[in-house]
Amino acid sequence: MLVTNKKKLRFDYTTNHDWWLIGAVLLQCIIGLAFLASAISNRPNFMEDFSRQLVVGVWVGGILAFILSKIDYHLLFKFRHFIIGIVLFTLLYIAVPLLIADIFGLSRLETINHLDVLRFSPYMANNAVRWIYIAGITNFQPSEFAKLGLLIYFASYIQQNLGKPFSWDNYKKPIYALVIICGSILIQPDLGSVVIITCIIAAILWVAKIPIKYVGISLLVFAIVASLAIFGTDSEWRRDRIFVWLSQSICQKYSPESWNYRLCVELGVTQKVTRDDSLQVKQIREAMASGGLFGVGYSRSDLKSRIPEVATDGIIGVIGAEGGFVTVFLVIFLYLFIFVRGMKIAKEVKDEGGKMLAVGISVWIILQSFWNITGMIGLFPLKGIPLPFISEGGTAMITNLIGIGILLNIGTQKNPEFLAKTQLKPGKITI
Repeated sequence: MLVTNKKKLRFDYTTNHDWWLIGAVLLQCIIGLAFLASAISNRPNFMEDFSRQLVVGVWVGGILAFILSKIDYHLLFKFRHFIIGIVLFTLLYIAVPLLIADIFGLSRLETINHLDVLRFSPYMANNAVRWIYIAGITNFQPSEFAKLGLLIYFASYIQQNLGKPFSWDNYKKPIYALVIICGSILIQPDLGSVVIITCIIAAILWVAKIPIKYVGISLLVFAIVASLAIFGTDSEWRRDRIFVWLSQSICQKYSPESWNYRLCVELGVTQKVTRDDSLQVKQIREAMASGGLFGVGYSRSDLKSRIPEVATDGIIGVIGAEGGFVTVFLVIFLYLFIFVRGMKIAKEVKDEGGKMLAVGISVWIILQSFWNITGMIGLFPLKGIPLPFISEGGTAMITNLIGIGILLNIGTQKNPEFLAKTQLKPGKITI
């Protein structure tokens, strides 16, 4: 609502959503739908797949975002046990059969296939079981909901215990939830989601000014678990991704005189990376290089058909090839802009719970987007995570938009003291 009088002219933040944030997210979704349509245009069931992304992802996600932007976010704290209960149930629904199969030496695929008679059954793709298939409808990925559910659960407990010492009795429930959720996701296996969840929780612990020693201990434990997951006896494919990253970054060009010579030779990076291991990164780099500054034109790239997982993990290659550096820069700028607006909301919100939610959602989106982009071009270890608002995947799209809806509601509940400090001089408008 625009408030005017003879002395002041300003926008009343208390009743207006952040339209800059809404505009950035809408533009990112439009870009995503456009390039997704191009990426899957050769599929025989193109209309079915595109309609699923449009209806299930964008429309349903958008409606939920609108609803949550109108509902007081404090209500989420009241339903924290219900939210975390759904997250735990869906993740354990996948993890328990896999754990039984591993303990008794059974085939994971055969174990999962025996559950196909159920209306809700775990679903395997690319040797990972990260989805639940709803018969006759679609798949959904519980680990995406886990990021937001665990964020809400932790933020509510921290706000409830503000001013109290950090103790086991006060925080044992969210710690139990974190351990069970991360363990269930690792069984799938999906180390990338565990990394993102850990970073989200670390960010809100920092915001809440939890003693640094506890944050440090938590990160140390995570580093040990992640190292075991990467260098364990059954994790050759994870080690391969580390070597692919090294081969495409610091070990791409080296000579006996270079600083990285000894490291690359001792690790034997060039000998351990096969053509198939580095195919996705090489094809995406080639596609992006072919696009130049302005791209070869929408839907005109003949390289996109060679990119593995082109509609999900590797869609940045299609954007770079057909839209060029300018479009890639726009996509990156929009992610940075969304992050900045989210942190601005966190700065202005009236309570610590809202601040933690805003920071957590902002960190989640920026971290996931930059890990996808840098991983796809070889600047960071490769991980199959979706590009927010762009990649194919209804669960990710819905969860991202729900996060934005919560962020918008937080933005409507500004701190009156902050508003008083930022009142403008006569004749000026703030946006």
